[in-house]
Amino acid sequence: MSDWRERFVKGFKNAFDLGPKGPIEPSPEERETLDRILTVVVRKGMTTPAQLFLESARPMNGVGANALRFFEPMVSAVVDRDALVRLANFLERRGSVDWMCRRLDELANEASSETSAVAEPKDGDARP
Repeated sequence: MSDWRERFVKGFKNAFDLGPKGPIEPSPEERETLDRILTVVVRKGMTTPAQLFLESARPMNGVGANALRFFEPMVSAVVDRDALVRLANFLERRGSVDWMCRRLDELANEASSETSAVAEPKDGDARP
C-alpha cells in the first residue's frame, strides 16, 4: 500500500512544475527569430505598447503559445512555419516574457544611440 502511495506522490510531484523562475536564454534559432520580430517592433516605434502588452499578458503566455499552435495551419500560409513553431516553443517556457522585454529595451537603446550618433555632428563636421 505504501508503495502505491509513493508512486502516486512521485508521479504528481512535478505535475505543475513550470520550470525555473526568471529570464531564460533562447536557442540560437529562437533568438534569430525573436530578434527579427522585435527589431521590426522597435523600428515601427512600438516598443512601449509591445512591452505593455507583454507584461499584461504574462500570465497567459502559455495560452498564447497554444493559440499560435492552433492557428499554425492557417497562419503558416502567410508566415514562415518554422519561425512560428520556434516562437510558440519559446513562449511556452517560463521567463520568455522577461527575456523579450529585456531584449526590446536593448534594441530600443541601440536604435536610439544609432539615431543620436547620426544626428550629432562630429567636431570636424561643423561648418561656419
